[in-house]
Amino acid sequence: MNALPTVTLANFTPVCVDAAPFTLSGGSPTGGVYSGTGVSGDTFDPAAAGAGKHTITYTYTDSNGCVSSDTASIVVNALPTVTLADFTPVCVDAALFTLSGGSPTGGVYSGTGVSGDTFDPAAAGPGTHTITYTYTDGYGCINSASKDILVKPLPSATISTADPTVWCEGTTIDVTFTADAADSYQWLLAGSPIDGAINSTLSVSQPGDYSILATLNGCSASGNVITVSVISVPTVSIETSDPLDWCEGDQISVNLNANPSGGSAYQWKKNGANIEGATQPQLLVTEAGIYSVVATFAGGCNATSGDAEVKVHALPTVDIATDTIRIDTNQQHTLDAGPGFTSYLWSDSSTGQTLLVDGTILGEGIFEFWIRVTNEFGCSASDTAVVKIGNTNSLPENRVLNISIYPNPTDGEIKIRITGFIPGSYKMEIYNAIGNLIKKREVILQSYEVDIHENMERLPKGLYYIRFGSDKKNVVRKLILE
Repeated sequence: MNALPTVTLANFTPVCVDAAPFTLSGGSPTGGVYSGTGVSGDTFDPAAAGAGKHTITYTYTDSNGCVSSDTASIVVNALPTVTLADFTPVCVDAALFTLSGGSPTGGVYSGTGVSGDTFDPAAAGPGTHTITYTYTDGYGCINSASKDILVKPLPSATISTADPTVWCEGTTIDVTFTADAADSYQWLLAGSPIDGAINSTLSVSQPGDYSILATLNGCSASGNVITVSVISVPTVSIETSDPLDWCEGDQISVNLNANPSGGSAYQWKKNGANIEGATQPQLLVTEAGIYSVVATFAGGCNATSGDAEVKVHALPTVDIATDTIRIDTNQQHTLDAGPGFTSYLWSDSSTGQTLLVDGTILGEGIFEFWIRVTNEFGCSASDTAVVKIGNTNSLPENRVLNISIYPNPTDGEIKIRITGFIPGSYKMEIYNAIGNLIKKREVILQSYEVDIHENMERLPKGLYYIRFGSDKKNVVRKLILE
């Protein structure tokens, strides 16, 4: 007779009922078979076994066919019973608060807006959020419970109006406000409740800052502020950076601007009559006339500007000679542009009312002089005089001795055009303002019209005189060096 094999089975560690199935071990010798509640093959399923103390049997058969077994107990611990009380709905602007209601105490809260055991409605945002309470018992078994918490949005508390909010002094204010939908309303003026103003609309007749405290689903909020203001009727003026005085023959272009430009309507007038289509704060004027503008502001009040007169002035009349003036080489003649002009400019750059033509200085020749005068309105006109110096038969009528300097004023290099002189050898002399000879040179003319160049860069800035010709015939011109 063969002895039974010696079979042992090690003790099992307690497990939680929600533990995953696991492979049994600890039976000796190896190669035996496990059996018992929750056992399938060599796998134990705590959930299938259920909570409680279960016996696991290990049976071994040796090579002689002798069978023996051993047993050991395994404890399957039930999950702890965890509960979580219902949460009261909160408004999204509610303060952070400590979560409670989880049982047994000592568990952990989690979910959107949860940090530690604190819930932040603003961080969670409006909507329904799930809060989970998780608890671990002394056996390491974990269970949890969840409840939803409703975070309610705030009402928009937005107010609006289709009426004007800026009114003219002396007009009756009539503004009706409308609020977005809510359960209840309290209108505010400058942040303080208006007695009895608890509807969704409000009509007001006085200026101030209006808003509303709206309540929706137990949550309250105040929104935008609309200001109703009263303004004094503005003083309207016409502004322009363009001249109002123009000269005969000018193309008039004046931009008139109404100030202030924030009115609701404008009507421009010319000589007291409405200008068709001129209803903007700006007006481009191309004709002379007396212009004004009527501006309309909130509340329908009007203000009329003063006049802006665009004038066209006649050109000044100047006459320094009606025919060729003849003098001898030892005579003088004064050209007179006449009084009453604001500025004068002669062909020699002088700026007086008169110009002295000195035959002793100019010598024999036919000379052309011009004057440009300007009146108090900035309008200018010109006239020209021809002066013949010497024997009236010594020069042909159609040959005028002249030199023209370009540019004048200059910063150095100049071109001198010489006309009317008989080809031959002449002198060109440059004098400073006090009559000192600064420079001279000989010029050979090959024709009746010649251009020569002169560089003045090395001379001091100031007034100079250029004299060209011979001892008997010469022309003098002013030059300004800048």
